[in-house]
Amino acid sequence: MRDQLCVLRPDDGAILSDDQWAAEVSKGVGFGFDDLREIAPAEGTISDQDHDYATWFNSTVVSDLGFAPLSRAPWPKSINDDDSEDLDLQSCSDAATVISEPNLGPTSSNLVVELPSSTLSNPRSEYQGFVPPAPKKNEWQAVEALLNVLSETGREPQPDYVEFELSDFTVYVNSSYYPLELRPLQHLCTRAASDTFYFDGVLSATNPISGTTMRFYVQRVPFRELPIEAYDDEAVTVENIWIRSDHNKKNEIYYKLGTPSREYERFHAPFLWIADLAHHVITYCAYLHSKSRKATLEDFQSRFKIFLCRKHNESEVFRSWAAAHGSDDFRTAVVTNVDFLWKEAVGAGDEQPGSPFHHFWKEIDGGFYKPNLSSAAQTWDDDNRYKGEKDDYRTKRNKQRVQNEKVAKTIVTPYMYEAFKDMPFGDVLEPTSLAPTVQACQSAMVQGTSQFWEDGKFNTFEGGFPVGNPEDKGLALSIQPGDVISTPPDGDETDTKWKIEKSKHSEHEHKWYGLVQKVHVSKGVQSFDVIWMYPPRDTPCGVMKYPYKNELFLSDLCNCEGSGKVEAKDVLAKHDIRWFGTPAESGLFVRQTYLADDKRWVSLEKKHMFCVHNRKEKQQGVNLYHPGDTVLANIGLEYLQAFEVDEIFKENKRRLVRLRRLLRRKEVDKTALDPPANELVYTDQLVETKLSAVARRCLVRVFRHNEQLDRLDEKITAPYDRDGTGDAFFITHKEVCDEHGGFRYMPLGDGDNLTLRQGFHPDHATKLPRLSGLDLFCGGGNFGRGLEDGDGIEMKWANDLSPTAIHTYMANSKPGCTPYLGSVDDLLHAALTGAKGAPRPGEVHFVSGGSPCQGFSVLTNNTSTPKQRKNQSLIASFASFIDLYRPYYGLLENVASIVQPKSKKESCFFSQLVCAIVGLGYQVQILPLEAWSFGSSQSRIRLFLLFTAPGLRAPKPPLPSHSHPPGTQRRRFGKMSNGLPFGERYFGPTPFKFVSAQEAVHDLPGIYDGLADYCIGWPDHRTNGFTANLREQLRLIPTRPWGMNFRKLFYDDEGRPIREGRREMDRNVFDSKTGKSKQRTEPNSQGWGRVHPNHLFPTVTTRCNLTDSKIGKINHWDESRPLSILEARRAQGFLDHEVVMGRPNTQWHIVGNSVDRHVALALGLAIREAWFGTLWEDDGEQQRPPYPEQESSVVDHIRQRLSVEYEGLSTPDEIEPVPCDEGMDQLLDPTTESSDEDKVFRYTPRGFYELTPATSVDGNEDVGVAASHHERGQKRANPFLVEFMAKRFRDSEDSR
Repeated sequence: MRDQLCVLRPDDGAILSDDQWAAEVSKGVGFGFDDLREIAPAEGTISDQDHDYATWFNSTVVSDLGFAPLSRAPWPKSINDDDSEDLDLQSCSDAATVISEPNLGPTSSNLVVELPSSTLSNPRSEYQGFVPPAPKKNEWQAVEALLNVLSETGREPQPDYVEFELSDFTVYVNSSYYPLELRPLQHLCTRAASDTFYFDGVLSATNPISGTTMRFYVQRVPFRELPIEAYDDEAVTVENIWIRSDHNKKNEIYYKLGTPSREYERFHAPFLWIADLAHHVITYCAYLHSKSRKATLEDFQSRFKIFLCRKHNESEVFRSWAAAHGSDDFRTAVVTNVDFLWKEAVGAGDEQPGSPFHHFWKEIDGGFYKPNLSSAAQTWDDDNRYKGEKDDYRTKRNKQRVQNEKVAKTIVTPYMYEAFKDMPFGDVLEPTSLAPTVQACQSAMVQGTSQFWEDGKFNTFEGGFPVGNPEDKGLALSIQPGDVISTPPDGDETDTKWKIEKSKHSEHEHKWYGLVQKVHVSKGVQSFDVIWMYPPRDTPCGVMKYPYKNELFLSDLCNCEGSGKVEAKDVLAKHDIRWFGTPAESGLFVRQTYLADDKRWVSLEKKHMFCVHNRKEKQQGVNLYHPGDTVLANIGLEYLQAFEVDEIFKENKRRLVRLRRLLRRKEVDKTALDPPANELVYTDQLVETKLSAVARRCLVRVFRHNEQLDRLDEKITAPYDRDGTGDAFFITHKEVCDEHGGFRYMPLGDGDNLTLRQGFHPDHATKLPRLSGLDLFCGGGNFGRGLEDGDGIEMKWANDLSPTAIHTYMANSKPGCTPYLGSVDDLLHAALTGAKGAPRPGEVHFVSGGSPCQGFSVLTNNTSTPKQRKNQSLIASFASFIDLYRPYYGLLENVASIVQPKSKKESCFFSQLVCAIVGLGYQVQILPLEAWSFGSSQSRIRLFLLFTAPGLRAPKPPLPSHSHPPGTQRRRFGKMSNGLPFGERYFGPTPFKFVSAQEAVHDLPGIYDGLADYCIGWPDHRTNGFTANLREQLRLIPTRPWGMNFRKLFYDDEGRPIREGRREMDRNVFDSKTGKSKQRTEPNSQGWGRVHPNHLFPTVTTRCNLTDSKIGKINHWDESRPLSILEARRAQGFLDHEVVMGRPNTQWHIVGNSVDRHVALALGLAIREAWFGTLWEDDGEQQRPPYPEQESSVVDHIRQRLSVEYEGLSTPDEIEPVPCDEGMDQLLDPTTESSDEDKVFRYTPRGFYELTPATSVDGNEDVGVAASHHERGQKRANPFLVEFMAKRFRDSEDSR
């Protein structure tokens, strides 16, 4: 053995010897060592062999006893530097705050070891060497002896019952899965395999005459009954709790609970709080019952606390109990403990089994809202049920049945049936026509919004496209600016990135089209500058089935610069185009512009018909910002900083800006208690910098202090309470100078006049109504509520298949939302047929949904099974809702793998969805968004399809507010025919650092192994539960270095197994208990993985399986347990006060099945800005009405704007290059200034300079100019040239 074990500071000796440590263990004290080192007798330095031994000791001796880990911490302030040689050992109650660090090497910092009362997970009596605190007897012997003590008084025992004191007790279960494992008393008879508990403890009785007490220690006493003192309405707390053992079930002998054992204290204290909660809930329900009122879950949000305060506020015991919860909202506490509360309510006679009087029981159990849709096609399958709602559906036989059974049909509209019928799930689809009344509603709505809507029928245009003779000189001479010509695509002999994509859905020859801008003549040879026009296959639509074979998209790319002119010999034909046309046209038509760099479509405008070289762009930036605007600027720090614009001016031909500093309170006010990262301080400090240092605008809202109430006048609400998501900040304090020349930070009052332009207030009235939303596949509502937090949408209808999810949604939704419990097929069928209660076209203005991802996820082993085909088909169902309702805006979310690889491009689900939505006329944009870039603490990447009705202002993609974690690599999503992606990862400046896992949960208390199952004040800070075998395995995974897992412990970097020493024995623990799941112990397994606290949480999925080879990295970094439900909620952005219904496994499923809240909020802000025209405290700009543009005279307009005169020219040699019109900066009217509305609708990619937090580009970059620099003869801009030209433009601006 080693000479000495210690908790080591590198220059220190042993703190506890083996004997001292053993003595503490015998008392039931558990503590752990993260660092165990051998001290060489002479030098006192660290031994080279310490690591393996520390791992063995930590995993075997320490972990087996359930000890907590060692953490590094700052040295307590009360300790002087002179005393730094001493290591302070503190108990939990007075230990310094622990801040863990990953470095375990030599350091001069001091250590603080937290010593909790105990972290044992098994009774102390089961350990070798245990000494009972009293003489040990069997229960019947102890009871007989104690009865004799009472009989010595000469009096008979009380006729109703006999009571003995039970102290130093420990309660546990004993089963094959949970052998001798401690359990809290609230679990008794409330969960599976919890009908029998056991206790160890000291039974005692006192002779009232002699005063002598007899005590006996009993062990493994089974019991099923836990009587609690009758619930008195006036009682403040539960005074007495008894255990009635199986031995006494025929006798009135009870054991009154006294002081628990040290190892059981952490279980019993929460139980006592829960027992008082049960008392108060039963009292409150009885009160409401007496008033003939039925309690709802909403009553526990505030009314419950008010009721209790009126009754008991004079009691210090009650105030202490209420303060421990830390909130007026008791809903989460009630949901977490509903089984125990129900058992006590039935026992107290307040409720009757099977027929609860109060509504909240049904709400929590998922039985309040009933299926309210007639069954068109039930889809109760394995993936659409929530695990836990049907206990037996996951049995092997049931899973096989579900695997083989025929799934129900997916209801779709006729248009969507035509779009998706050739997909792998086509045989699942069932087209359903609109009822006449519904058709009339839709027609009226479509006619009143935009002429660009499609007519609901696929185009059968088969006339072919005209082809001219390239040798015909008359064709070339006839080409004028404003004409549309076609040319063969570049071949493989060029350096083009474009590939000629063949599609089974299009038999026409692949051509490139261009809108002529200029005609050049050089040495008698004509060439043409064109704006390229795209057929659908050259966009993200790919080779999938596009509804209209005669539709083209105008683009924002031209060939005006470089050598890629279209020569006359390459012209195939000149084409007649119906500008602003509709699918009903017989020839080629254009109604949208495709912005190639942004991968999005926008409604066609006349100004799009002129490339940037044929109009004089205004000098950008002079009127971009105004005094009072709040902006983010780069002043040489790591992150963007917030300022208020004070003045914009010129000096030596350079544009400068004077800014007022808005400091981060967290960085300057040392008296503030953990202020949020987005709280600012108003100052009088001014700085001057170049205008190009300003990156974009940000939202800032002021919340003033009420001196009389000594609090803020109003509550800080979304988006300002989300730590910076959406670039949203708030101010409560100002900086003032004190008499010593320093600074103080004082609350802002009504007398403080601030000049900044404030961000919107969500409670203030708006000129336009909020969008009425339909939330499909709504789940627990994290997506819908996040969108509502942006203040532009109000969800009126919600649909989901799971009762638990619907009840979770409704528990947290605003009043006025109608839930539809059932399949989306049922809802769509009801809406198509005009059933009563279903919303009609014209009522729904926004549709969102996150369709089931199992059919596309890489975590699904086989995506071709019938149930997965059903899941895949639900994107067609979502698209059918869009076809039916024609909402103003819509949003679909799914996993990034919905984009199929190149090998499956002819069955790409996502591209077909894009075809269908763009075919309807929608302005569509593809957004691959990463949750951590918007303030989330998890590494979740999802693909969003955001679409806008034609003619409406399209939202701008949200810019990331938080940085990437170190080491983040560039990534692309999907691939189009030109080899370029649908989207790619954004790298740019942000105002905030990414939020690590530890930062997201830093305020949560430790729960060790999670066995206590309740954390007072944090009801959902509990685990999903796991067996003793898994706990044993997890304890063998070291906590240091961070991020350890099975693979790192048992395999080297080359994937070879490590079999020497103790690891061989430890490996057997995994191999012998893993069974047939061998992949969990393979070299590439992520099973038993611990989260790295300084990195992101992994993506939260629907299952908490800590051994899974793919998603097993879900275990806590310091504690031997998986992540708690609350930690998973934090990762997904659920607010702490929000309620998630169901048992722990169902709660985890609901959380994992959600859309990240931070991303949803950022998207909600972008939609609000588009709908209202502003994110600031003003009326904003009204929505532009549907475009009145007509096709007639469009070509004449183009020619007039380009000042083309061809009269009198007879030969090509006489044709001169067409000059640019000097007035091209005024696209529609050269005699007037551009209106604010024109600025809003400036769709040139990355040329939009009315920047907001939702803007997609850096305001210092005129990429609209740079994007026109192209490779030779190619449609795509060369990325290098774009960056080079953007830099050149910035440099030239700086020089000005």
